[in-house]
Amino acid sequence: MAVKCHRPSAKKYHKLNDRVMTKDYVFMIVITRFYGNMANVVICEVLCFILNKYGKLTKTQLKSTTLGFFNEDELNEAKGVMFTDAGALPRSVKRAKSDNRARLIVEDLLDLWAFLDERALAGQLPVYVARDLERIPNVKSDDLNLFYVSRKMEAIEQRLEREYLFASQYNTNVQK
Repeated sequence: MAVKCHRPSAKKYHKLNDRVMTKDYVFMIVITRFYGNMANVVICEVLCFILNKYGKLTKTQLKSTTLGFFNEDELNEAKGVMFTDAGALPRSVKRAKSDNRARLIVEDLLDLWAFLDERALAGQLPVYVARDLERIPNVKSDDLNLFYVSRKMEAIEQRLEREYLFASQYNTNVQK
């Protein structure tokens, strides 16, 4: 059973008896000490995964991993949380029930993150954390290594293309 995305409330934990140390209470103590302010923390496994793997995986890999692991309800809820946290900048599109609704929701999440990242607004979002690491997809290191190699190859190809264009322009100028 998936845990819904939510903002932890400090009031709920202060009422606990000192002898009662629930798993959630310990989790919130650790998060509060690490990030400083619980108002800045949102528990959401979907957003935790997407925002931490964005830039480390290709968009296609990120989309397919997210779609293969999380269900449509979790994705839709994460989209609502992220659009609420982003404010009124981009407009959230409500998706009708269809076969590819989950794919469209993931694309909306990635597009929103790219939008915020391009405008240097990503730092204003709260920190998205996962309560249960079993709810985070495991991405093989081989896939990451392959991604980095392909990224390097692409950079080399672009550089060679620029050098080729420069050389061809130089040759045409010399011949004139």
